[in-house]
Amino acid sequence: MLKFFAVFLLFISNSFSLANASQTSKALVEPVFANINQSMVHYSKGDGLSQVTVLAIAQDQLGFMWFGTQGGLNRYDGYEFKQYKAKPSQKDQLAGNYITALCDDGNHNLWIGTSTGLSVYNYNSGVFTSFLSQFNNVIPDDNVISLTCDTNKVWVGTEGFGLYSLAFEDYLITPYPESAGMRILDIKSVNASVYFATEKGVFKQSTEKSTLVQLTNKSTKSIEVVNQILFAGRHDGWVDSYQITNEKFIKKFHISLSPILNNTVNDITHDKDRIWLATNNGAFAINHEGKVLESHVHQDINLKSLTDNIVLSVLVDAKSNYWFGTDAGGINYLSHAVKLLGHINQYSYPDSPLSEDDVRGFSLDGQGRVWVATSDGAFIFENEKFHKAEYYYPALKLLENAFISNVLFVQGDVWFTTLNIGVIRFNFDSNQVTLFSPKNSNAPSLRYNMSAVYQGEVLFGSRGHGLVKYDQSTTSLQPFLNEFDNMPEHLTDLLVQGDDLWFGSIGRGVFRYHKEKLEQLTVNEGVLSNLSFTLTSDGQQRVWVASGAGISIIDQNFKVERTLSQEDGLSSNAIWTMVFDKIGSMWVGSSNGLSRVNTLNFSVRNFNERDGIQSSEYNFGAGWLSPKGKVFIGGINGFNQFYSQNVVEESIAPKLYLVGVSILGQKIDQIKVSDKATLQPEYIKKINLGPKEDIVSFKFSSLDYSHQQLNYFYRVKGLSEQWLPMDNESREVNLIKLLPGSYQLESYVQNAQGVKSVVFTLPITLEAPWWWNTISKTLYILTILAILLLVWIIRQRIYNKVLLANSTMSKLQQRLQHSLWASGDELWEWNIVNNQVYRHSVVPRIDYGQEDNLINHHNIGNFIHPDEQTEYSYLLEQCIYHGSNSFEIPVRVKDLTNIWCWVLDKGKVIERNEQGIATRIAGAFKDINRLKEHEYSLEEMNEKLELKVAERTQELSTKNEKVEQALLQLQYAQKSLIENEKMAALGGLVAGVAHEINTPLGISITAISHNQDSLFDVEKMLKDKTLRQVDLQKAIEAQSKGYQMVLKNLDRANVLISNFKQVAVDQS
Repeated sequence: MLKFFAVFLLFISNSFSLANASQTSKALVEPVFANINQSMVHYSKGDGLSQVTVLAIAQDQLGFMWFGTQGGLNRYDGYEFKQYKAKPSQKDQLAGNYITALCDDGNHNLWIGTSTGLSVYNYNSGVFTSFLSQFNNVIPDDNVISLTCDTNKVWVGTEGFGLYSLAFEDYLITPYPESAGMRILDIKSVNASVYFATEKGVFKQSTEKSTLVQLTNKSTKSIEVVNQILFAGRHDGWVDSYQITNEKFIKKFHISLSPILNNTVNDITHDKDRIWLATNNGAFAINHEGKVLESHVHQDINLKSLTDNIVLSVLVDAKSNYWFGTDAGGINYLSHAVKLLGHINQYSYPDSPLSEDDVRGFSLDGQGRVWVATSDGAFIFENEKFHKAEYYYPALKLLENAFISNVLFVQGDVWFTTLNIGVIRFNFDSNQVTLFSPKNSNAPSLRYNMSAVYQGEVLFGSRGHGLVKYDQSTTSLQPFLNEFDNMPEHLTDLLVQGDDLWFGSIGRGVFRYHKEKLEQLTVNEGVLSNLSFTLTSDGQQRVWVASGAGISIIDQNFKVERTLSQEDGLSSNAIWTMVFDKIGSMWVGSSNGLSRVNTLNFSVRNFNERDGIQSSEYNFGAGWLSPKGKVFIGGINGFNQFYSQNVVEESIAPKLYLVGVSILGQKIDQIKVSDKATLQPEYIKKINLGPKEDIVSFKFSSLDYSHQQLNYFYRVKGLSEQWLPMDNESREVNLIKLLPGSYQLESYVQNAQGVKSVVFTLPITLEAPWWWNTISKTLYILTILAILLLVWIIRQRIYNKVLLANSTMSKLQQRLQHSLWASGDELWEWNIVNNQVYRHSVVPRIDYGQEDNLINHHNIGNFIHPDEQTEYSYLLEQCIYHGSNSFEIPVRVKDLTNIWCWVLDKGKVIERNEQGIATRIAGAFKDINRLKEHEYSLEEMNEKLELKVAERTQELSTKNEKVEQALLQLQYAQKSLIENEKMAALGGLVAGVAHEINTPLGISITAISHNQDSLFDVEKMLKDKTLRQVDLQKAIEAQSKGYQMVLKNLDRANVLISNFKQVAVDQS
């Protein structure tokens, strides 16, 4: 089935190969693809987010992501959102659901600004504390719109009542009247100064002198301070930069990010040498000089772009990944690693795009331009633009709708293999195009997969016509190597390796033309499939063969060295393309993503769409290594291009956290660790369970938001020492019906590189119920000992009784032995199920031969005289299968002196199974040999008596002959009279017989005539094409009744005739 599927994909889906040749061997300047498509991951209400307007983002010390929305607070662990809802006007609850600002104070607390008050959430205890003006009149305003956390206090900006601070240690609140009446939109604390943005500009508040200085006079929404440089994002869309060293405030740059008016800069953050700006027209990254390095905006046709252009918040997390909170599109996540694989598709260069994403091949021309083969023509990339080939060379208009599978540069020509119009050659000097196709009578086929140059010949792998070459003398494509009988008709990929030519086929395996011989490998020789796709050579001159069943690796001796499949770590067995990067890695494109295989130890790293691959589906043969060593690999959504050495694997060990505990199916948010203290699951060090809490679940997360391949494992010491895998979707450990005692839960997570986290350990104690405590166990032990003593006493009594019974049985057995000796009988018991016979006699007399311990009732054996074997077998079968309960038969058997002697064999069924078949029969052999001798003597005397009777009978016969003769004459006269009477009666008898037989025969003829008419009707409707299923069913039912009537009456006639015959026999 897999083989058929692969062939179907190859023929129907048309996934085809790439080119890997270039016009010249000298080093060329290769173009740089700067406008990389960066796919974002979106989170909205459907993913568990409480509301889609995200005003604030923070990350805590463990790595959890926190999001403040207009509809509540959310925590994200990489898999699930946990929502926190407000209960206003309560000190121990979240103050409000309209979250405006978040900050982590570095001491396991998250400060939350809401439109109805300030709250703090303690990560350890999971408890909220709110600071509201109704409980403390020093607080100037409950409508908080900005926050920043200092080393020892939190700075709070209000909607219209200025700035105040709250100390972490004693919760002392300090208002700053200098800012009264101001709307504090953003705050940043630097050393002893606090900078804040307002609609009147940027201000600096000195915490030591309580002085307020206005720095700018433009309405400012957001600020950030990096290395003594202040960046100010304004409401009008401009961004200003100021140097603030040594009490000086010097402007560095003044830029506008977007042509639209009032493009408010809503948030600013920094990442190493970049400043990230969240605006009303997308997200931008600039350097410290104000140059735009990167931008992200919403594109209607690109589903993986920014969901909403109004970006309200931005954060760079601890692993340098980017989070964007939008006005109506929820959260957007962008991995920093997504750039490494250089994804290019139709969205990358919107002014001059690669308009066809289905990429099939690549090549580089003499001018350093990259040619891209697609299923809808060829494209040339030059000067940061894609253009169709006919844009540069109008003569290539022929390629406009061509399905191009390969591009090959040979001297001054470029060759295009296609899957719908044949082969095209274009000469750059003459601008001449030549189409090789059956229509022009210069090629055998319209469909070609691959081309290559072998020993000066340009070769093409065709569909249906094998391998062909370009014949310069006839300017046509001619068969190549067709003198070999095993040359396949359908070729896939071509590979030139020194003097050898390799090629794959559809259904015929892998071929190598070596030393003027065409060698072939199939599944019989170890390759995984006879349908081969891409062929690629590695650094050890081994050839890797891709197929729908995995990869086969063939050595220089044309032997399969090893194979690779999903069992070895590949993401899929359907492998379409491969590229060797010449530095030790084979890049494998499959139907389920991209894999990197180390060609030395065959370790595998799989990449998914969150890592930046073009899509999960790659195209057949769409892989190419540029002269500079850049890997190109194409699929259905563009292509990836990258330098392999830049794709550095993250060697940092992942972390593992306990994120949820459920007891008896109930989720526990706060776990009690003492009478007064509770902890959140991620902070607990041990857990004590009550006697009835014997069903408990633990949920884990690595807080890895890239969603790379992670595998979770666990074991429970006290139950098992074996490590077991968790389900990667639920990531749960479920312990059901634990016995009281102490256990230790251990778990770890392993990433795609095999790097393991530190083992997480959690001691678990399950308390015993009252009936299983120490006192109860002592009582149980004493009770068990008493029971054992009682059992021992009872067993002793039973043992004594058994000894007495055995003694009695021994005496009875002796009596039986004496009785058998005296009678000369022999006992037997036959277990029919296992065909075993148990015999017992005091003095053995019968020679059973091979039948000593078994009986075959179908073949009795030689110990029974042949004359009695048939009857003996019959009686046994009657007892076994036909319900007879006993049998008795005299038979002759051989004694130990090999003489036949008579015995009487008696048997009785003593056990049957559910089907009534006998399973055990018991019986005995009784010696009747003397009795038989007396019978023979009586028979001899009877014979002599019969001879005397015969002599006297003869005398009487002679005297009676005369009397009989007279009697015969009288009988003759009487017979003549009787014959006359019989002839008269015979006429009446014949008439009655004819009438009786005629009746059933007439009925039978009538029924057959009716069936024949029915068949004619069906045949007529069939010819007229009016036959319906219901008509056919009615005809079949009618004919079935007719045939039943015929059979019934013929049976009746047969019975009558049989009766008449019997009467005739009786009369005779």
